[in-house]
Amino acid sequence: MSGDFVMKSDVLLRACNTDWQRWNYQAETSKTANVFRSERESKGADVVIASLKQGNAEIILSTLDLSEIALETQSLLTKMLLNLGAAISNDNIKSMQALDTKAQLQKSLVVSLSKDADSVEDLLSTDFLKGEADIIPQLNTISDNQSWAVAIAENGLFSLAKPERDRTAVAYMSFWIYSPRSLSNLLAEPDMPSLDMFLDFEGGFAVYLNKNKVFSKESVGQAETKVPNIMLDKGWNHMVIKLVNPRNNSQIKTSIRFNSADKNFMKQILSSVVR
Repeated sequence: MSGDFVMKSDVLLRACNTDWQRWNYQAETSKTANVFRSERESKGADVVIASLKQGNAEIILSTLDLSEIALETQSLLTKMLLNLGAAISNDNIKSMQALDTKAQLQKSLVVSLSKDADSVEDLLSTDFLKGEADIIPQLNTISDNQSWAVAIAENGLFSLAKPERDRTAVAYMSFWIYSPRSLSNLLAEPDMPSLDMFLDFEGGFAVYLNKNKVFSKESVGQAETKVPNIMLDKGWNHMVIKLVNPRNNSQIKTSIRFNSADKNFMKQILSSVVR
């Protein structure tokens, strides 16, 4: 920003002189030179936030589009609104978090189906959203005549589909995980943490990350199975778990949790049932 308003205002924030986009995700042989060049190149006005007091009022102008970086600026925007006297409640947001404080799945978007009694292998062989175009994980949408709805675990345990006679119970669980950094780009940042998922289930299951199948197992006993190295991208990631119960007279029951040796990374993970 520039002009008369800025000249009369108190500047609260200026743009960084360094364009760090020329460092991140760039080749090691050129990133330093790119950053040095960005610091020497001419730029426009660097005023980002300016404040002007008019009597009892204060006018604040900013060039930041907070909607584009809503997650990163949520605390800043909340503080600004509180300072202006607004009352803010996060109850609705917290009620839709998928993971609890111990990174165990507590809430998920779920659809429970009954399929013709094919083998578990056949039911797990299709690629999600390719061979199953009718499966659309959105709240209140219909998949195979069943509606997606929010399911809540009791003591960490989900009780889902129970099959019809001579059919196989199949359940889909959908939720979102936010990662503050990429776990798939080895050149992005040093000391990359790893994230593992542990699924307790008797039957076959497949794990889809951002529409890609990343793990599949045809049959497991009633024991916890480790799904290693969930390679989240930076930002929000969509996870879908497909569960197939080979026991035609029993209900699908499962529990899911996440863990990482990097406890600081785990504290930064966010989750949501829907996006």
